[in-house]
Amino acid sequence: MNKGVGFKLITIVCLSMLLLGSINIYINYSRELELDYQEKYQEFDLVADVIENDIQRWLNCRENEVILMSKDPLLQQYINALGTANEGALAAKQRQYWLDMQTQYGSYDEIYLITASGHIMLSTDQSRIDTARPVDDLVKLPLSTGSICFQDAYYSLKNNQHSIAFSIPVINWAQPYWVEYAGVLVCRINIDEVVNPLLNSRMNLGETGDVILIDKERAVLTGLRNQIDSARHVKLNSELVTKVSRGEEGTWRGIGYNGKEIIAVY
Repeated sequence: MNKGVGFKLITIVCLSMLLLGSINIYINYSRELELDYQEKYQEFDLVADVIENDIQRWLNCRENEVILMSKDPLLQQYINALGTANEGALAAKQRQYWLDMQTQYGSYDEIYLITASGHIMLSTDQSRIDTARPVDDLVKLPLSTGSICFQDAYYSLKNNQHSIAFSIPVINWAQPYWVEYAGVLVCRINIDEVVNPLLNSRMNLGETGDVILIDKERAVLTGLRNQIDSARHVKLNSELVTKVSRGEEGTWRGIGYNGKEIIAVY
């Protein structure tokens, strides 16, 4: 065989072997990378489930508290005393009870009773008593459904912060023939009470993991990692955020708000 031809054949065989070896290495690397991603998805999914369960349990406790407050005999006594000489004394007792509830549970930013027309009859905030509040879904929904309602993250004009709230209609059981509700009991909660547990979970997500809570307007309600004062001042716009705002659930891989590739559970 001609030496030149033999050398060419050897070269071609070597190059082919190198190419096959490179392809094999790439395939193995891709498989390992995919397995690593799957492990991360499973880890994040577990953390997400823990967070969701903790938050849901926390909200369920608050809901039960609000239901009990709406049925409090002292509240009924106050409602029955409206327009009588005992109204002032019972109002003071009811307000003190709510203040004690605020201290005991440490969750409620304000507790107040409001009429269907928006008149605040009684509140833990003295300055709000006998003032008017806009009649929005926080007031309308419990009156129309007759049951407790949960107001998702909204911007409270009172404290200039994002809040959540429970509102429940209050019945005046003293009326012989009940025709309308006496008002709506509203318990507003500073959203930080919900956010803080989320932030604490970052210890399970390593140095780059993040927990992000957004509202319906895509505004960030939790501070982004390494971005000071980002909470409530930043709006996110990405495929992932679109999925979240639609109420979808799942896993996702793509470019995050920091311009780097991320994997996420939402």
